[in-house]
Amino acid sequence: MSTGFVERKKQKKTTNLIPTQIGVSLITVLPEQLQSPLLTAEWEHQLKEVERGEVKPSEFMDGICNMLRDLVGTYKVIDGSQVLFPSDRETVGKCPRCGGAVTERKQGFFCENAGCRFALWKNSKFFTAKKKNLTKTVAAFLLKDGRVKLTGCYSEKTGKTYDATVVMEDTAKKPTSSWCSGMDKPRMTEGQLRRARKLIRRLCANYDEGNCLALDEGEGCVCVQSISYSLLCRYFKEAVLPVDAELCAAIGQGADDLKRCRACGKPFQARSNRALYCPRCAAFEQRKKTRERVRRHRGQM
Repeated sequence: MSTGFVERKKQKKTTNLIPTQIGVSLITVLPEQLQSPLLTAEWEHQLKEVERGEVKPSEFMDGICNMLRDLVGTYKVIDGSQVLFPSDRETVGKCPRCGGAVTERKQGFFCENAGCRFALWKNSKFFTAKKKNLTKTVAAFLLKDGRVKLTGCYSEKTGKTYDATVVMEDTAKKPTSSWCSGMDKPRMTEGQLRRARKLIRRLCANYDEGNCLALDEGEGCVCVQSISYSLLCRYFKEAVLPVDAELCAAIGQGADDLKRCRACGKPFQARSNRALYCPRCAAFEQRKKTRERVRRHRGQM
């Protein structure tokens, strides 16, 4: 009854269980075999046999499992059946991916379309770092205009607050590398996996104490990328992994966009065509040139 398919109705001294509107809708789309009262009668008969010891409980359950397996394998979704299950949640905005309705839930704002994975998470690390909350009003502006103005954003560098315009970018629609277009999934070594886990814990907006918020549908779901040697998570590939250019190149993603440092030989993301060193070596080379310049200047005095 907590699912909303059945409700209690009292009539004098008796209480009846009556299907709700969505309960009737569910019966409508179920296979005819499950709707038949003959199935209930057959199960009751088999339960009596189990009670008398004529049939083993495991045999009864195996029969149900086999029937359900066959039904799932042959069932076809009824066209237009989604109209039978209208959402009672308030629509916050229009989904930028599929055009469906985005509604508010406990953990964030999600598209009602079952095949669409669009979500705006309330505990997003971006908003948490800025000490701001992703409210319904903020989500509505992001869904309508793709941006929203925020005041009093906290700066981790200066410790001060500032005003900013937050722009929503749906990275799932824009693969950032040829790997995402269908190349074979590369595998990480043990060391690379440990390095990837550190990135996930530090940067992934969906990571929550070992679980993945994007896969959470009421029960905690482990972050599959943190336990897999293969690159499985699109968000990790597009938003987290590129931060570590060396690891990104080592496992074969985005190698065409990287240059090799002249000093240490490690790959790095070049900001210009003239870049010769990775950021760490570039700073070292700059200090080295400064020392030489100061030394020459002192020698001329």
